[in-house]
Parts: sequence; C-alpha cells; structure tokens
Amino acid sequence: DGAPQVVYLVGWQHRGHDTGYPDVFAVNPRLGGEAALRLAIQQAAELNTILSFHDNYDDAYEHSPAWDPEQIARDRAGALQKGGVWAGGQSYILSFSTYGPGPAQARVERTLTAFPIRGSYHIDVLSAVPRRWDFNPHHPAAGAASLAGKCAIVSAFNRHGVDVTSEGFCAPFVGVIGHAWH
Repeated sequence: DGAPQVVYLVGWQHRGHDTGYPDVFAVNPRLGGEAALRLAIQQAAELNTILSFHDNYDDAYEHSPAWDPEQIARDRAGALQKGGVWAGGQSYILSFSTYGPGPAQARVERTLTAFPIRGSYHIDVLSAVPRRWDFNPHHPAAGAASLAGKCAIVSAFNRHGVDVTSEGFCAPFVGVIGHAWH
C-alpha cells in the first residue's frame, strides 16, 4: 500500500551471513550479482521501501580478501583477539581505534558508492561491546579510543545522510545510533 518500510538484507556478501568480513565487496552469488542487487534496491525505493544491508564492522576472518592482522585487536597476552565462531569460522575482533578512523572510512565510502543505500544501515553488534580494550603493544587502546572508533564509523555513514542502527542500545550510543533492535 506504499507504507514506508526498511528492510535489512542479511547475508548479501560472500557466501552469506557472517562470511568474508571485513570485506563486503563480493556479492553473494545467490542474489544474482552486484547489478541485480542494485536493481533490487532501486525497485524497493519505487515501493517506498528502503532496502539496506545488515553488516558487521566488529568481525574479521582470516580468509577475507581484506584480512590484515595489523587491524586486529590484541588480547592481554598479545594474541589476536578472537570473537565468536560464526558461519565464516573463527572471527577476530577489529581494533576500533585504528580500523574505525582508518580503513572503515574507505569501506563506508566504497559501500555507499557501489550501492544506492539511502536512509538507514544496520551494523550488527556495533553497540554490543562499546568500550573494548586493545592490548596491541604498537597501538594500545583503552575503551574510550575504541568507542571513538565506533563513533567514527557511524559518523561516516551520517555524512551521507544514512542513519545507523545496531543490536543493542546502551548509554555511550545515545545520540549516536538512531535505533536498536533489542
């Protein structure tokens, strides 16, 4: 009936949900390729619907084309900080103090250039651990630096008129993210 809607497409990259991060520039072949995905976004707009993406800026996988161990946070022992084991296998946690103001900025720009995303974008788990420590001896970062890196990612989307949603809503993200799912 033309009522406005927002749809977040999960699993649009690589082999599906939680695969390939931090790279998101290989469209899941089950969607018909990059051109078909762009067309679906445009057709949704004609129905007063925002077709956007469910993405993840926390996790990185060793098999990702964008894998860079220098961008991975370190645990207290100095090892790469492991995240969960998801569809893409063992994930590692990105260092927000370096990734947020650095490579994440280019990733946002490239995503929004490649796809006609408008209005809203969902970043999975962005707000789940807002002040994650990074014990990397070359660039250690306390929780405040991690939070600043996450906010830099949101700001990059906001500069393009795109609001960011995430899973949880906690005090550091009041006034930063526009909506939370939980």
